[in-house]
Amino acid sequence: MTIVFNPNDRDFYVAPRPLYKRLRDEAPVFWSEHARWWALSRYDDVMRATRDWKVYSHAAGGGSSGGSGERFREFPFLLMFDPPRHTALRNWIRPLLAPARLLAMEEAVRALTCELLAPFEQTGEMDLTRDFAARLPAIVIADIVGLPRDDAPMLTAWVDDLADSGHPEFPDSAARAINHIADYYVRTFAARRDRPAGDDLLWHLVEAVRTGVMPENEAVGFGLLMTIAGAETTTKMIGNTAILLQQHPDQRALLLERPELLPNAIEEALRYNSTTHIMTRTLTTDVELHGRTMRAGDTVALLYNSANNDERQFTDPERFDITRDIGGRHIAFGGGIHACLGAPLARLELRVAFEEILARWPGFSVHPERGERYFNPFTQGYRRLPMTLAR
Repeated sequence: MTIVFNPNDRDFYVAPRPLYKRLRDEAPVFWSEHARWWALSRYDDVMRATRDWKVYSHAAGGGSSGGSGERFREFPFLLMFDPPRHTALRNWIRPLLAPARLLAMEEAVRALTCELLAPFEQTGEMDLTRDFAARLPAIVIADIVGLPRDDAPMLTAWVDDLADSGHPEFPDSAARAINHIADYYVRTFAARRDRPAGDDLLWHLVEAVRTGVMPENEAVGFGLLMTIAGAETTTKMIGNTAILLQQHPDQRALLLERPELLPNAIEEALRYNSTTHIMTRTLTTDVELHGRTMRAGDTVALLYNSANNDERQFTDPERFDITRDIGGRHIAFGGGIHACLGAPLARLELRVAFEEILARWPGFSVHPERGERYFNPFTQGYRRLPMTLAR
């Protein structure tokens, strides 16, 4: 049977795992006529590409295509650069997002988690995404950046439009969303200059522009990146993890018996079905791999979720096992110089979220059949995910 890989087909989102396996086994370097890109599906190939920025470049592509891509290029952010510019920008932001600094937020993250869950302790049901998962990371990011918490829902709504390729007006809706977020940050930077100095990211960005570390359009790009990353990936991962625990009752029972396994359970969920399924690079030179020749200038899709389920790297990858010795091998947060700086914060939010959810409702059930999926080839999860709350 001929392999058809169309990441824009809605059926792809429902059950991508069988297709990923066929790609790994039969066509590890696959040209998708629908997407007009090459797809790498095996762990070693994807990992090698994440580490070889000279060949698999972020900067060469300059952002996504279409109207949204043009707007992204107007406000470039960290993921759109390679060294040396990427090195300078990453070195600038690394202390502001250092793991110790992010982990020190645990008390605040837990307090916010409890505040968001409290209204549902007597209701018996909630929407896991809309009522909780879409709010927690967005508010945490607002606090880090120095934005009013009341602005978080508005920013989240714009990211929704940006992220959902199932939107009837997509990609125009995505371009409008980028416009809204970028314009918001332009206004916010202007207002922040007139307020006292602080330790919020917004102030550090204002100072970076004033001292010539970066132009204002790159500072706005940082705002775009923080907003998108904070309001999308962790939000979807909370829902994905809840579904996995429900689909594997033996693993949920083990987790309730041994709560110390939660950090590893989160790593296994990230391996098994991370939010980020695909990231793209642009080739700077011809590459021959597995008998195929990819040409300079071609787009290459790195199938992270396929790589994380490659039996060449992980024994029995179809088994969700919260005791699995993962050893930091999954690439849910990317790899190489572009590995996600926010990974410690995402892990913290996921751990605290499920500590508090399982403490209140160990017998919860989610209902993806009544939920609403995002349709996006790059990140996958649920916009709405009904949840029954039970002890």
